[in-house]
Amino acid sequence: MRLLLFALAFAIGPLIYLWLLRGRISISVLGTTAVVATSVGLYLRFGQSSAYTSNAIITLGALSLFWAGWIAGLAVLGLKLMSPKDRKLIRVGGSLATTVPWFGFAAAQSLAH
Repeated sequence: MRLLLFALAFAIGPLIYLWLLRGRISISVLGTTAVVATSVGLYLRFGQSSAYTSNAIITLGALSLFWAGWIAGLAVLGLKLMSPKDRKLIRVGGSLATTVPWFGFAAAQSLAH
C-alpha cells in the first residue's frame, strides 16, 4: 500500500499538477473542483455512520478526494501567481508541493505501528 501511495504521490501528482498548469481549464473550474473534492472527501470520511467510515475503500476514496482537492488548489494558486519570470519556480515548487500529503500519510503510518 505504501509503495502504491508513494508512486502516486511522486509520479502521478506532479504530472497532474503540470497538466493543470497548461491553463486549458479555467481557474474558477479548478477552484470549484478543489472545494467539491474536499467537501465530498469530508462527507465520505466523517458524514456517515462510524461503521460505514471504517471501510478501507471509503477511507481511501476520501483520502484520494482530499489529495485531488489539494492538487487542484495548488494549480489555482500556481495559475494566479504565474508570470513569465517565475514560471519555472512555480512549476517546480507546485510539483514538489503535490507530494506533501504523502509525508503526512507516512508519518501517520509510522506512528500507528
